[in-house]
Amino acid sequence: MITRTIQKEIESCFFKGKAVILLGARQVGKTTLVREIARSYKGPSLYLWGALWENFMISERWKFLSNSGRQVNRYFWRTHSQQEIDLIEESGGQLDGYEIKWREGKIRGAKAFLAGYPESRISLITQENYREFVGIQAG
Repeated sequence: MITRTIQKEIESCFFKGKAVILLGARQVGKTTLVREIARSYKGPSLYLWGALWENFMISERWKFLSNSGRQVNRYFWRTHSQQEIDLIEESGGQLDGYEIKWREGKIRGAKAFLAGYPESRISLITQENYREFVGIQAG
């Protein structure tokens, strides 16, 4: 494998509660880099797969929105007590929050987010329902 100078920097951020999103042109080694990080990771595998799933879903969502011509403002939301929503999209005055999980679970930041933004919507994205989120047609 080609040594990538950015790999150590990504690894140092990856497990400190930071969102790491790899974006770039097709066929430049993003998937290979993520596989290498996953292969060398010695921590709890569920945490790793959750982080990779979140990264993958957000990057695929951004590609889907770009390819479909939809323009949205994108945000990440977190309280001082570490409650968070992985992705917030704002379009036409509507806020849509997305919590992305490898497995089903509750959205820990939903109550606090909805208290601050009562007209917004929140969805849980999992392996079971991601297709529409990234624009994959059923069938």
